[in-house]
Amino acid sequence: MPEPELQHEFYDSDGFIGRVDMWWPDFKVIGEADGLGKYDDILDLRAEKIREDRLRRLGLTVVRWTWDEIWSAPREVVARIERGRRNPAA
Repeated sequence: MPEPELQHEFYDSDGFIGRVDMWWPDFKVIGEADGLGKYDDILDLRAEKIREDRLRRLGLTVVRWTWDEIWSAPREVVARIERGRRNPAA
């Protein structure tokens, strides 16, 4: 797995979408390491879903994992990234 670009910014015709945790430009895959603390209320979660939809409309694949997953099952996380690379609809 190549090293990702960190904290890459994305824009669409409406402007700034956001900064993602990891970006593999050759794969068109975004990796997001989710900490549950950032979703304090339902409006935060809704805004994140809208942001993710905007990224997908750019033809990008978004793969998410939690910090617990990356520490306890890193191979599964890498497998998800690989699936996203091979099959954008995965």
